Amino acid sequence: MRCPFCYGYFNGKDLLDIKKYKEIISKCQMFHIETLNIAGGDPLMYRRIGEIVKYSKSLGLRTTMDTNCLLFDPIEHEDIIKSLDMISVPIDGCNAETHDRIRVYKGSFDKIIYSLNEITDISKEIEIRVNTVIVKDNCKQLLDMAELLNQYPVTYWHIYDFIPVGNGRFNKNDFYIDYAEYESVILDIMSKKFRYSIEHNLPDRRKQEHLYISSDGIVYSNSNNINEDYILGENVLDYSGSNILECLDKKWKNGN
Repeated sequence: MRCPFCYGYFNGKDLLDIKKYKEIISKCQMFHIETLNIAGGDPLMYRRIGEIVKYSKSLGLRTTMDTNCLLFDPIEHEDIIKSLDMISVPIDGCNAETHDRIRVYKGSFDKIIYSLNEITDISKEIEIRVNTVIVKDNCKQLLDMAELLNQYPVTYWHIYDFIPVGNGRFNKNDFYIDYAEYESVILDIMSKKFRYSIEHNLPDRRKQEHLYISSDGIVYSNSNNINEDYILGENVLDYSGSNILECLDKKWKNGN
């Protein structure tokens, strides 16, 4: 979809042989990573994604996936849904007009809403997480979004502040809004009772929560330096140490 606020820089072209992806997943297990989240781009574009999901599960990893649902088909992807622990979808507005404008893709909202019920029809065990990026265009709709999601089989609602890295750095003026401008709304939402759990993390905490592996095997993490997006590590396939997480953590703390 090439969302204009996305922090990812993956080009979708540097794909490896599936044996290499299985080796990457095995390395994750060796590094004592407990959860493997498969993202993109969109993982459903990869024709052997089902094999990847099942291999991750076979190693005992909690396996989750981010998808924009544009390619989701309840028949074609039934086995994948049954194998996943959680699936995450983006909803960035309380209606199609707002969401599709933010995502720059007409029909995206309706496809996601349709998919929510289809996914739970396939598996009653799977958790569904909705991800929302707060930007200028939707910050006044958060309460309406909370009520909307309460109508669907949502397990978690993760509310993210916009972080101007990656493509987002070039579109900061269009999306960035200071937390103080909607803090009271967040606190109001967090105080209410919904059928799902709500989590809202400020950018500084989020920067330390995730380790990323690109489609060609490069490990990286968010940088703590101003005007720098990422700390690049080694290729996970070449890494010979016991814990690449510690290596990246030291770089993060040292600002290298």
